[in-house]
Amino acid sequence: MRSIIFGLGNPGNYYANTRHNLGFAVLDELATRWGIEFKPGWGDFMIAKSNDDVVLIKPMTFMNRSGNAVLQFRDKHQENDKIMVVY
Repeated sequence: MRSIIFGLGNPGNYYANTRHNLGFAVLDELATRWGIEFKPGWGDFMIAKSNDDVVLIKPMTFMNRSGNAVLQFRDKHQENDKIMVVY
């Protein structure tokens, strides 16, 4: 079963290295450890796939819109697998 991990944060430099981007930082660390890269995905998402088992996703929306982004991705791709959100 595939696991999808969403890391939430705010795009741009203004919030870089702040608590507002902790979700992005956690996913960046996982990507580094697993030797994978983020690439633009469908819509406003950056996606990194380690294999068919784990997908890392960073919505490029602000935190107050991130719930909509997660639901949009789930509905578009009909993902009903395990979803974790890091914020």
